[in-house]
Amino acid sequence: MPEAPYQAATVREGRPLPDRPRVEAAPSVSCQRQHLQLLACLLCAPFALPHLCSATILVIGIMPGRVIIAADSRVAAPWGIEDTECKIAALDPHTLYAASGITGMESYPFSLYPFLWFARREAIQEFENLGDGNLRQLAEAWAVSAEEHFSAMRLRDWSFGMRAVSDHLTITSGHFARANQDGVEFLSVYIQCLDYPACVAVTHTIAERRVPGILLDGDHGAMAFISQFLNARIRPDDAYALGYLIAAAVRTRRFPDIGEPIDIAEVSADQGVHWYLRKRNCPALQ
Repeated sequence: MPEAPYQAATVREGRPLPDRPRVEAAPSVSCQRQHLQLLACLLCAPFALPHLCSATILVIGIMPGRVIIAADSRVAAPWGIEDTECKIAALDPHTLYAASGITGMESYPFSLYPFLWFARREAIQEFENLGDGNLRQLAEAWAVSAEEHFSAMRLRDWSFGMRAVSDHLTITSGHFARANQDGVEFLSVYIQCLDYPACVAVTHTIAERRVPGILLDGDHGAMAFISQFLNARIRPDDAYALGYLIAAAVRTRRFPDIGEPIDIAEVSADQGVHWYLRKRNCPALQ
């Protein structure tokens, strides 16, 4: 029997875990095509532009004293689709981080323009650098790092703006939630291109969110689909309902950039970080 994709998690109120999600296999590629792709990579590698890896959908429930984040697992990259991405990270027992948009950039091997940056790795590094610094300092440090890397990428690649964003100006988003004595602080960071599609500069904004509600971030089509179900019956404190909103969008098969399994994590003032659903390849604590 294949191993279940979810790590065992505490289930509140005796609610069962969802059925095991179905992951579609990627279309096979002929050996001849693989050989041609390998030859092209070897010939063009010194001049190739970095890969852009994109993550797609987050559903976030914001409440006084609690924040719940649900995320899909798909990341789209030039080499294919993977449904193993850990989009939520517990930076410590009281801090959650999640990202959407362009979450990674990596150059080809032997490229003349080496380039490597991953949003989650950068959040972990900045957290380690700051120690017990406040959440705004962490968000600002991550934003400055992302801004510097995307600005460098923009100078190396004239088509970066068109490759990084489609119909909006946000390149990537990072969300930070931390439990403290006063409740849970929640900050959203948006890294944006100015004057799309030229992307003449890269900047960032930080927004603090206090009003209870549900925040959607990621693929615009999937967000539009999910938003039609946001009514009085979907509460921001119902973790499984937030996850099922993503699952419903995935199972329509209308949004190829999102995929199961679904990860769901919560941070609360009284309990800290708690996982409802977590893939086995994603650590419970960074």
